[in-house]
Amino acid sequence: MTKKTLYIFICLCLSMLMATDVWAEKGKQVAVAKATSKSNFLSVAETTKILKNLRVMQGNFEYVRSGDTSEKSWKVHLYKVRNDNMFLPLVVYVNDRDVVVGVLVRDGKIVVPNIPVDEMQPTVKVDASKLTSKDRKVFNSSGQETVYMFFDSNCPHSKKYEEALPDYKGKYKVVMKHFPIEELFPGSTQKAIERQCQWMGKECNVESAKKIVEEDLEQGRKIGVNGTPFFITAKGNIINGLPDLK
Repeated sequence: MTKKTLYIFICLCLSMLMATDVWAEKGKQVAVAKATSKSNFLSVAETTKILKNLRVMQGNFEYVRSGDTSEKSWKVHLYKVRNDNMFLPLVVYVNDRDVVVGVLVRDGKIVVPNIPVDEMQPTVKVDASKLTSKDRKVFNSSGQETVYMFFDSNCPHSKKYEEALPDYKGKYKVVMKHFPIEELFPGSTQKAIERQCQWMGKECNVESAKKIVEEDLEQGRKIGVNGTPFFITAKGNIINGLPDLK
C-alpha cells in the first residue's frame, strides 16, 4: 500500500470515528469487545450483535463486505452507517474473540485492510436518475459501472483528469458533463461549447453544443455540484475521484 493510500485510509477511519462518536481513551483500544467464536474469526452476525450492544451502530446501517488484512490473525468486516443522506464507512477488525472499531495498530504498525480504498469512502446518496449521457463524451465505454464527471476545462484539476482519461481502463465508464465556473475561470462557458463541438464532430452546430452545456450545468446544480471535477455514479453515490486511475 502506498503512503497516499495509507493516509487516505487513516483519514477515513478518523472521519468514521467522529461520525459515530466512538473515541479511544489514552492507552486503550478504540472500541473493544470480547466474544468467542468456533472459527478463527468472528462472523458478521456475531460482530453485528456486539456492535449493537456497544451502541456503536445506531440508526440505519448495512454490511458491505469482509476482507483479509496485512496481519493473518485479523480480518475486517466493512459496514456503512447512514447519517441523513450520507453513508459513512465503519471498519471493524475481528479475530476469534476481539472486535476493534477504527484503526488497529500492532507492534507499531497499522494493520491495513485488503479492501479497495474507494469502497471505504463516505458516500452521499442523491438522485442521479435524470442525468443524461446522450451526445456526451465517454471514456472507457466497457467499464463495469457508470460515473458522471462534471468538469471545467479551465480548471487545473479537471485538466489532469482529461489528460489521463484517454488511457483509463479501470472500473468505471466515465461520462463527461460540462460544469463551467465563470466566476473562477472566465471564458469557461465558451470553451465548454467548443469542446462539446469537437466531441460531436461533423454533426455539431454551436446551438446544439450550447444546449448540452446549459443542460449539464442545470443538472449539476440540481444535484449539488459545487466544484470541479465532481464525480457521481449512476447509483447516486458521490465519490472522491477515480481511485483506480493511474
